[in-house]
Amino acid sequence: MDSKFPNNLWARYADDGIIHCVSEKQAEYLLNKLKERMKQCGLEIHPDKTRIVYCKSNRFQGNSKNHSFNFLGYTFRTSYVKSKNGNFFNAFTPAVSKEASKLFRQKIKDIRLNSKTLSMEKLANLMNPVIRGWMNYFMVYGSREARKSLDLDYGY
Repeated sequence: MDSKFPNNLWARYADDGIIHCVSEKQAEYLLNKLKERMKQCGLEIHPDKTRIVYCKSNRFQGNSKNHSFNFLGYTFRTSYVKSKNGNFFNAFTPAVSKEASKLFRQKIKDIRLNSKTLSMEKLANLMNPVIRGWMNYFMVYGSREARKSLDLDYGY
């Protein structure tokens, strides 16, 4: 990527990646080039996980069938946000994914269900690292969404 496509920002983690393109045509070209390169290495791009996503916002008003994607526990999608000046607008932003929120709530629920006889202090000692880890990871981007995920529904 750095040598062949230096103008395209990209991020990779393990076998997942994101490449920023300026047009759908460029994205299709780059995807075909990546498929060719992977084939040379005896690899292939996962057909179900790979797609071109349009990052729709006030600045980019085009249209496409894909308007969101998940990456590293975040869902990147168009949302209504408030600017520093107090104006509201549409932007393409990250938020905690539904899957990550569900997993977090399940971890907390499992701790509670498996620790019914523990004191509050011991229960807090078990829960705090999980909550702290969640906060440290997800409060960086979209803190409002991360806080909403902390609203646990225990049914009472």
